[in-house]
Amino acid sequence: MADWGDRGEEMLERKNADGEYVYSFKVMGDEYIIRGKDDPEYIQEIANFIETEIQSVAANNPKLNRTQVSVLTALRIADELHKLRKQYRYLEELLEQAK
Repeated sequence: MADWGDRGEEMLERKNADGEYVYSFKVMGDEYIIRGKDDPEYIQEIANFIETEIQSVAANNPKLNRTQVSVLTALRIADELHKLRKQYRYLEELLEQAK
C-alpha cells in the first residue's frame, strides 16, 4: 500500500474578516485550503472520511497511482451518494402515500 503520510494530522482553521473559516488540511500528503462557514468539527470529519476512504482504496489496490486511487475513491463515494439519494426519494414517496 502506498503511504502518503500525514494521516491523523489536525486540520488548521482560522476565521477571516468575513466571518468565514479558512480550513487547511492534508489528504494523501497534499495540503488543501477551503473556505466556508461550516463548523470546524464537521469539516474535520469530512477530511477524515475522505482520507479513510482513500487509504481503503489504496490498501486494496497497492499498484495504483495517486490519480487512480483518487478516481476510484470518488466513484465509491458517488455510488454511495446516489444509492442514498434513491433510497431517500423512495422514503419520501412512502411518506406522501401515507398521508
